[in-house]
Amino acid sequence: MKKIIYALCITCLFLLNTCDANKDVILDSEWIATSIKFENGDITTPDAQYILIFENKRQYRLQLDVNLCGGEAFFQGKSVRFNNGMACTEACCDSTFAIALVENLTKTRNWQLNGNELVFSDDKRMEIVFVKK
Repeated sequence: MKKIIYALCITCLFLLNTCDANKDVILDSEWIATSIKFENGDITTPDAQYILIFENKRQYRLQLDVNLCGGEAFFQGKSVRFNNGMACTEACCDSTFAIALVENLTKTRNWQLNGNELVFSDDKRMEIVFVKK
């Protein structure tokens, strides 16, 4: 019985470390937005590069066409929270994709790492996909 409990504890520790390692991969990288899949199944792709950068364990910034956005993101396991929305400069006119990215990224609640893809999603089938720069 003790061996079984010991094996379960080791497995749990391994899984916790794996989640932390994935989070570190995300936080130490720059990501380029590739698509947004909306709840109704429609998919939109960008005509330019929109770069998501995690500056430290909580701060992120998002470079759009003209404007720059940023805020705080909190990761716990496979959940993510973008607190207090996203603050953006308003210098000029960003593309339709950029506006949709800003409006929807903070609505996501889940994340997963699939190879070189970072996918944010919500519970209503919306997905935002980034690739590692």
